[in-house]
Parts: sequence; C-alpha cells; structure tokens
Amino acid sequence: MGRTVMIFAAGSRGDVQPCLALGHALTQQGDTVRLLASTRYQHLDHSSAVDFHPLSADPAEIMESSQGQQLLASRRNPAAFIRGLNRVLRPRITQVLEETRAAAEGADLVLAPTFGFLGLHLSQYLHVPHAVIHFQPSQPTTAFPHPMTPATRLLGRLGNRLSFDAVDAGSWLMCRPFINQWRREHLGLPPLSPLGP
Repeated sequence: MGRTVMIFAAGSRGDVQPCLALGHALTQQGDTVRLLASTRYQHLDHSSAVDFHPLSADPAEIMESSQGQQLLASRRNPAAFIRGLNRVLRPRITQVLEETRAAAEGADLVLAPTFGFLGLHLSQYLHVPHAVIHFQPSQPTTAFPHPMTPATRLLGRLGNRLSFDAVDAGSWLMCRPFINQWRREHLGLPPLSPLGP
C-alpha cells in the first residue's frame, strides 16, 4: 500500500509545475499525493491523479500588486528583499499556515521548500519524515553564490558558501515570529531559537 505524500508548492507556475510532475510520478508508484498550491494552477493537472488542495494566497496576484513589484525590484538587495517579503507575507501568513496544516493531516511524508523550514515543523507535528524540495540551487557550495546574493561571488569561494547560510538565516529571522506563534498555537510545539532548527 502506498503512502500519502503532501507536497507544498506555494509559489509561481515555476514552483508548481515541477511539483505536479513529481506528484504524478509518485502516484504512478501507488502513492496518494496532495498538492498544496494556488487555485490559479489547478488547471495544470489534466489527469486529476493528484489531490489538489487550494491555497487562498495567489502568488501571481501578490507579485502583480504594487507591493509585489517593489519586492521584485529589491531582489538584488537581500536585506530590502527580506523586509519587503515580510510586508507582503505578514497579512496572509496565518491563513496559509493553517491551510498547510490542514492539507498535511494524515500525510506519511511531507515535501516542502527550505523557506521557513516548513517541512520540518509539519514533520515534528505529524511525527513523519520530510524532505526538502529545491526550486533553485539551495545546497551550500563554494562553486557559486546563492541566487539571491550574486554579489557575494566577489568574496570568492568562502563568500559563495556563506551566502547560502546568510539567506537561510535571514529568511528564518523574518519568518520566526509568525512560525513560532503557529508552532505554539496550532501545532503544539515549542518555539525555535533565532538560530533556527
């Protein structure tokens, strides 16, 4: 008997489509797959083999807004990007986190991107394994910098390697207040430190 796999695919079509392909491959192996993504992308699943769970937040709509355009314009400045992301996410995050928890109930495996360590929190809550899915190079390396910090290549191999830790730390510090609130109030888990998991 197959597993129930929850895939968190919040983001643009570039995030959703690879997750949908992964979901189809898992269903062909006998797994039941729940894909959590914006309703805007539900039409991409022509076979209906994947159980689509809609998110109320539509990333395309957010990016088309004036706040979203400011956020996109600031992406070469990591500090400004993280501040902008916080402004854009904060009003929507509580509902999205609760939709995510509901979609994950009963899952045997959680697949999620690194942002906010979402898979880890759900894994601890459900007592099931999780794995990280990457939509861009996110594994620390000395060969090149994190895509969000291209200027760190000027610092050489060490700068490249540290850029990945800096992006993870920055995103965790931005997400930490509302993630910890979610952990306490909805998952029954203790809060995590500023250093992250």
